[in-house]
Amino acid sequence: MSYLKKNLKIKSLKKKKLSSNLKKKIFKLKMEHYKFNFKSQAIWFDKNIGNQDIHNLLFYKNQLIGYNCLRKIFFNGKNKKYFFLFDTLLIKKKFKDFGFSNKILSKSNKLIKKEKTFGLLFCKKNMLNYYKKFNWITMKSSLIRSSRLKKLKCMQFNLKNKISRINLNFIN
Repeated sequence: MSYLKKNLKIKSLKKKKLSSNLKKKIFKLKMEHYKFNFKSQAIWFDKNIGNQDIHNLLFYKNQLIGYNCLRKIFFNGKNKKYFFLFDTLLIKKKFKDFGFSNKILSKSNKLIKKEKTFGLLFCKKNMLNYYKKFNWITMKSSLIRSSRLKKLKCMQFNLKNKISRINLNFIN
């Protein structure tokens, strides 16, 4: 196990710094977990991922084994106010159960704090306790407007100011 950890490296890159080869690796990793084919992954990525979004990439040696995207979402019609939507946390199946997702989650939390903003995520009910270990807090569904709430719970991290309501129905 310690041998594995010695060979781990995490990188955070924005969209323009992702090579086409690295994007292919991300799409293939996502295909391990989702039913969508490569072309669908690429179309979704091009349509929904912005230039300011941060991609946390976990490598074992030179192999991509983990991925997370922090999508920068502007709200209230102002370009200065934003938060990060914690979108997609994946670990390559053969590397599951080694605690590697913890590294990505910790990195994401540090980046959210560094940007002096907050993060939101949507997850299944059975994942709430996992995220709570990293100081994510379940939000009242009355504060969020999103079609995702039909199946998922919303959590926040580093939200210090009281917010009114956030409408996320425009997010895919």
